[in-house]
Amino acid sequence: MRKSNDPNWIAALCRLYSGALWLYPRSHRERWGADMLQAFRDRCREAARAGRGPASVVFADLLPDLATSVGRERLDEVMEFHPMKRMLLVAMLFALLGLMFQARLSAAVEAVGDWWKQHEAALDAQALKDHEAALAQLVEQHGGAHADVIAAQLYWAAGDGYRLRNPDLASAQLAASEATASDALLDRADAEFAKALRANDAWALWLAAMSPNCPARKAVCNTGGAYERLRVVDADNGAVWLVEMQRAKDGRDTERQRTALARLAHAARFDWHFGDSVHGMLTAFALRSLPHRLLQSYQDGGPATPEASATLLGGTIGAAYGSASGPGYKALLDYCRTPDPSINAERAIDCHTVGRLLAERGTGLIDVMIGNRLWLRTAAPEEYAQVQQRIRDAYWRQNQFANIGPEASAGALQRWRAAWLESTSETQVMERLLHERGIALRAPADFKVDPDYTDPAR
Repeated sequence: MRKSNDPNWIAALCRLYSGALWLYPRSHRERWGADMLQAFRDRCREAARAGRGPASVVFADLLPDLATSVGRERLDEVMEFHPMKRMLLVAMLFALLGLMFQARLSAAVEAVGDWWKQHEAALDAQALKDHEAALAQLVEQHGGAHADVIAAQLYWAAGDGYRLRNPDLASAQLAASEATASDALLDRADAEFAKALRANDAWALWLAAMSPNCPARKAVCNTGGAYERLRVVDADNGAVWLVEMQRAKDGRDTERQRTALARLAHAARFDWHFGDSVHGMLTAFALRSLPHRLLQSYQDGGPATPEASATLLGGTIGAAYGSASGPGYKALLDYCRTPDPSINAERAIDCHTVGRLLAERGTGLIDVMIGNRLWLRTAAPEEYAQVQQRIRDAYWRQNQFANIGPEASAGALQRWRAAWLESTSETQVMERLLHERGIALRAPADFKVDPDYTDPAR
């Protein structure tokens, strides 16, 4: 019975403590339960006389005592079990803890792994930038064909220039990259590229006109002015007039499109300088040993030597720097889709001539594919069989070429490098490598392609 001078909260806490006693082992509860309850009641009374309230008793006395004493008594109980039963309980306890913390541990391990990958990627990126800056200086010293353009590309990449020009970056990312770009390296890129432009280097003018790939600041690139000069300096290059067709289409200028098509039909060659980019980077990366962090591997997992790694990396970077190629193909195909001779015979003839130009003299694989399709679409019926065979041959060569990439083996890499150093035409490189491997350039009779590719009406 509660004494009349006890605060009401003492009885409530005693009921709570009586329920908490069930946390103890049964034997302990039966032997000491009543004494423990009486001792708790006495402690509450002492607290009340000292001016303490129920919250103080719960958090300062009840919970700490339960946490220590219940754990101790339960552990003592387990230690008295038969060894096999004790091991089973311990195993169950660890399994329970594992289930409780598995998600958190997995997330923590994954977070650490992601951080490490990002850290390593950042170190790799910095090593590449340092290497590109050193290569740019060596290119300057050695000189040679397009040396100013190659040095500018390397300085621009080392200074984070391509990130500044990347239109896919969000504005916040762009602002962050601007803050980390090296002004000194970008200044060197500007200086080298300006020299190439002053010399009317056609490749430099091409890069300047294709603004996302221009390795200098906008004021130096002067995209509009560079394009106008390119039309004069590289006027015999059909790729220039393909770009002109696209710009005319964007401006809804049909007369300008017609003029561009005529210039393209009378072009002496077709080259968007992809080969110059690959050739240039292969030459540059051969000037200095590659840092250990940047060493590459072959497809089979085997490590490449520093020299071979430089070829793999240089070729990859060269292909990436030259990737802004062939704008205007859609404009060309759309414009030549229905060249009705009864409406414009000259236009029909030019579309046919352009198809043959791309198919027979294009330096890129895509040039040949587009050219063959356009040729077939504008061909006379008696030409169909010839062009259809060319299309099958082109697809056959590309399929075979895809299987003999430079990363396959040391021998394949050496052959690939030698081919690119001798020619800047992707089609010539492909044909040379296929010939060296004993692969026929003509598709076998059982080689099939999508019927749409050989349909003159498509």
